[in-house]
Amino acid sequence: MTLDRSLEKFESQQFENEDLSYEEFNEKRFVECLFTNCNFTETTFFKCGFVDCRFHDCTLGMIKLDGCTFSNTHFEASSLRGVNWSAVSTPEIRLYCPVTFSNCMLDYASFFGMNLKQTRIHGCMARNADFREADLSEADLTHTDFTDSEFDQTNLTGADLRDAKNYRIDVTRNKIKKAHFSMPEAMSLLYMLGIDIN
Repeated sequence: MTLDRSLEKFESQQFENEDLSYEEFNEKRFVECLFTNCNFTETTFFKCGFVDCRFHDCTLGMIKLDGCTFSNTHFEASSLRGVNWSAVSTPEIRLYCPVTFSNCMLDYASFFGMNLKQTRIHGCMARNADFREADLSEADLTHTDFTDSEFDQTNLTGADLRDAKNYRIDVTRNKIKKAHFSMPEAMSLLYMLGIDIN
């Protein structure tokens, strides 16, 4: 169905093949909505809420999310390049993880300072992304490419990075207790300590 911008709330609706690039949505609420093959390139969402929503095969590059809230929202096989997730409002007490990503493009995204405990970033391209000061404890980060991404003062306690690759994590500046890594990528943790391994 077509997304009617005059409405304030959308519940249990399915949107497919919508081109809403460069549009603006202010103070809208989406509950249990499914978006499939929709284009939201550089769309502005201001103080919008997403609860139990799913985005599949969507383009959301450079979307603006100032003051938005997310709860149990899933992105699958979607492109979210250059999104500043740190502009999202996150409650101090959460019932669900705000967002999860599977097989998504997250290059140049910023998650600076976000609470993403137990989130899922699986099978993604997250190159040049900013995870500084984020809480990724107990997160599923498996099979994700973190080329040139920043981890500094990041909480990775209990996180699962098995089969993740190209990460550069300074163990002296990040919390990695009980985190899971796999070889050979785990060798990079030693390289960051300046240890020469032959």
